[in-house]
Amino acid sequence: HLIKDSHNANGDEVYISSFAILPEVRGYGLGEMMFEFFIKHITKVVKLQKSIILIVSEKWMKARKIYINYGFEEVSIINDFIDNKDSEHLKENGIIMRKLL
Repeated sequence: HLIKDSHNANGDEVYISSFAILPEVRGYGLGEMMFEFFIKHITKVVKLQKSIILIVSEKWMKARKIYINYGFEEVSIINDFIDNKDSEHLKENGIIMRKLL
């Protein structure tokens, strides 16, 4: 999905298109610290937003837990949305998560 096709610089919703931690540095709490900083920074810099939205694989339970801990709620599912890194033919469901501000 290309965000440039629907981006509106004057919109009221921030879309987080990507957030990841390299596998070799996972498990140290860095992802949660970075995500917290990122969310705080967004809410300071972007003044007109009403919500923040992201899409996460249904299989990424640790990421989903972090997002839920920071006030995101699961609002919808997109079937077969995310490429499965282990198989070029399989896709995973994407969960749309939103945090109202």
